[in-house]
Amino acid sequence: NAMMAGARNFLTKPTSHADLSNTIRTVYREYEPIRRSYKRIDENILQAAMMESQQVSTHEGTREGHVIVCFSPKGGVGTTTIATNIASALTSRNTKVLLVDADVQFGDINVFLNLKSQNTVLSLMKNLDDLDVDLFENILETHGSGVKVLRAPDRPELADEIIQNPSSISQIVEKVRYFYDYIIIDTASRLDEISVPLCDLATLILIVSTPTLPSIRSVHSVLGVFDQLYGEKSKEKIRLVLSKVAEERKNSGPRTSIPREVIVKHLKRDVYGSIPDDEKIILQAINKGTPVIAFEREKSPSKELLQLAQQLRKDLSGEEVAANTPEEEKRSGFGLFGRQ
Repeated sequence: NAMMAGARNFLTKPTSHADLSNTIRTVYREYEPIRRSYKRIDENILQAAMMESQQVSTHEGTREGHVIVCFSPKGGVGTTTIATNIASALTSRNTKVLLVDADVQFGDINVFLNLKSQNTVLSLMKNLDDLDVDLFENILETHGSGVKVLRAPDRPELADEIIQNPSSISQIVEKVRYFYDYIIIDTASRLDEISVPLCDLATLILIVSTPTLPSIRSVHSVLGVFDQLYGEKSKEKIRLVLSKVAEERKNSGPRTSIPREVIVKHLKRDVYGSIPDDEKIILQAINKGTPVIAFEREKSPSKELLQLAQQLRKDLSGEEVAANTPEEEKRSGFGLFGRQ
């Protein structure tokens, strides 16, 4: 029966240790070609599985990953306005943008964009070492403009966990950056253990200043710090943006702001962007929970904010900003989604 079933040899009982060992060696030697064949098949299967795993692990993780930090040593100069608007302006059907509120104690992005989700960066603190991108996306809130937003905690005392682990924000950004084309980060008005690592990661740092003496003096000091940190790369990495620039009128009395040419000479930095002051439009945008660029795009300050975003895209990606389609305009809800 054994021979009919295909057995080429067999042992009878009782079997000596020597006969068993010799038979095993013989079978191993005779089946060497078959074993090699199966080994090649197994290696091919393993290699294919590894390639497939790599493709899955890098899915959507190969975007440009430009990190733009918006920073000012002075509060109230318009940093959050600039961050929210360039994030909204850069977003399109082919461009994925993440907006991060890194002012963990007093962040205002949720107010500026009327965000109401209970999820904040605190929801990620327990999974920093093994951050799952799907979990991360579920934590984010999507504004009507299409921007994905990672919110700061709602109250100052809730930020203690982040303050005790100050590198947590930069860890998150570093792990997810290549899942987005642009990551815009709004920071607190101080150089500390949270903001400095984010500046280290940044492709560009937008230093925001008003054309006033206290603001310019503070910017001059912080530029000195960045020059020490980044050396020759400092001028490539840092861009100066003037905010709340008042229109100069003849016979308007004493000058209330420092002229642009004086600022350039004093700071030894060209002005990368200049955003006119229009408190009425900005407050209207905040009250409606929409970006400023939702209002009369051909007029100031919407026009200048759009130009700033266009310049960033051109410098970082080599592209002009494409106009949104009517469908995207409708989806973005500019001028449509107000506070409820």
